[in-house]
Amino acid sequence: MRIPLVLGIKAIPQRGRFLPFALVGIGASYISFNPSDGNLDVFREQQSGSCAEPFQPETSGKLDVCILDDLAMKPDSGISELGMELVAGAGAEYLLTHFLGIKAQLTYELTYLFKSDSDLRVPFRGEVNTSSGHQELGKLLAAKNIYHHLAFTAGLVVYW
Repeated sequence: MRIPLVLGIKAIPQRGRFLPFALVGIGASYISFNPSDGNLDVFREQQSGSCAEPFQPETSGKLDVCILDDLAMKPDSGISELGMELVAGAGAEYLLTHFLGIKAQLTYELTYLFKSDSDLRVPFRGEVNTSSGHQELGKLLAAKNIYHHLAFTAGLVVYW
C-alpha cells in the first residue's frame, strides 16, 4: 500500500483550446509492505551417503544435493515507513467547451524510503517435523528502498 501526498508546480498556457503543460513536485508518502505466505525449497549439499531426514535427494538428478520441498514460510511482520516523493510529468488538456475538457498526462514518480537495508527486512519462519523433534528454518525478505513509478492518466476536466 502506498499513499502519496505531493505539492508541485504546473506550467500551463492561459489561452487556447490546446493546453500543453509540464509539472514537477516533491512530497511524502506512507508505504506499508506486508508480504504474504510463501513456499521455499531448501537445498543442502549432499554428504557421503544418503540424505539425512527430513531432506530428500534432488529428483531430476542434475544436482548432487539434498532438498526439502516446498517448506511453508510465514512472515513475522510487515514494514511501514515514510518516504520522499519526487514527481515530474507532462501532458495536455483540450477544451471542448468553456467548462469541459479532456486531459492526458504521463508522470514519473520516484519514492525513496529512509530506512536502512537492515530495517527493510521481514523475517520468514518455517518449521519441519523430523523423527527427533522439529527444526525451524528462517529466511529474510528485503523490501527495496527506492521505487520507480511511471503512470499514464486520461480523463475529463471540469472548469468553473
